[in-house]
Amino acid sequence: VIEWVTENIYPWVKYSNAELLGDPSIWEEQTAEIDPVVIRGMESITSLINHNNSISGAGFEKDHTVGPLVMLHEAGYAMDPSAIKGWAAANGWRGDNVKHLGDYVDQINRGGRPRFRAGTTRKDYVKYLESEVDGSPN
Repeated sequence: VIEWVTENIYPWVKYSNAELLGDPSIWEEQTAEIDPVVIRGMESITSLINHNNSISGAGFEKDHTVGPLVMLHEAGYAMDPSAIKGWAAANGWRGDNVKHLGDYVDQINRGGRPRFRAGTTRKDYVKYLESEVDGSPN
C-alpha cells in the first residue's frame, strides 16, 4: 500500500501486521491500542454480519453492529474511531462499511446513540466477551 498521507493508514498497518519496508520507526505508537475485549467484540460482529450488505440502513447488519458497540461503550470500554476502522479494514471489512463503522463509533463516543433494534444483542454480551478474553467459563 502506498499512501501520500501516512496518518490515514496507521491503524490498518498496525492491525494487518503489514510487512514494513524501510524505516519502521514512523509506524511505532501512531495508533491507539484497542482493548482485547473490544477486539473480541469486533471479531464477533465481523463474523455475524453479511459484509455484502450495508451497515448504514435499518436492518440486521446495523442492529448487530451498533448494539454491541453501544454496550461496549456503556461498559466503559474506550473505542478510537480510527483504530477501529483500521482494525476493520485489516479484518475483511470493505467499502463504505468501514467509514460507517467509524462514524458510529464517533457518534457513540460523543454521547449519541445511533438507532438500532433493542434485543438483538444478549444482555450479558460484554460479560460474555470478557469471559472469552480472560478464558473463564461463560
